[in-house]
Amino acid sequence: MVHAGTILIRQRGTRHKPGLNVGRGKDDTLFALINGVVLFQDKGQDGRYISVLPPEQAGGSPREFIASALAKPEPVAASAD
Repeated sequence: MVHAGTILIRQRGTRHKPGLNVGRGKDDTLFALINGVVLFQDKGQDGRYISVLPPEQAGGSPREFIASALAKPEPVAASAD
């Protein structure tokens, strides 16, 4: 759990990119914009993203939070209209 304004990572360059609810300073420092739980994501060629999710969205345990954040949405069957 982090508070708004907390520095998440100091870096030179954009090795990590800001995700949801994360701001970037002019020295590329990433900081939390809201209170919440930090999520680190590696999106392959798109880069590494750091996001902060609100506590309500994060769920109960850290394992549930990670599972829900990484879960892929169910495919929707195309209608035959």
